Amino acid sequence: KNVGYRCDTRTSQESGDWKDLEFKDYNYEAQGQPIAIGYSQPLLEVREAIQNIFLEMGFSEMPTNMFVESSFWNFDALFQPQQHPARDSHDTFFLKGKGL
Repeated sequence: KNVGYRCDTRTSQESGDWKDLEFKDYNYEAQGQPIAIGYSQPLLEVREAIQNIFLEMGFSEMPTNMFVESSFWNFDALFQPQQHPARDSHDTFFLKGKGL
């Protein structure tokens, strides 16, 4: 018998040569090749390092679930002039109501 004999699949099927070949048993328990895992983004590593420095100094993280701020905290408390470009209507969204 031809062990390790390689031939064209279609040709061996048509001619019937595959019946004379000896195949090894299929190992269902075999592990595949390890997956190549990527690396973390360098800027995220720097951000995490800086974050850890501040946490070790005693600072704490503020909750980030408050995405809507009043114009006072966004502009006036930062001493931003009334004519500053960031105050333009296309750069700032103003919402009606105080229930936010």
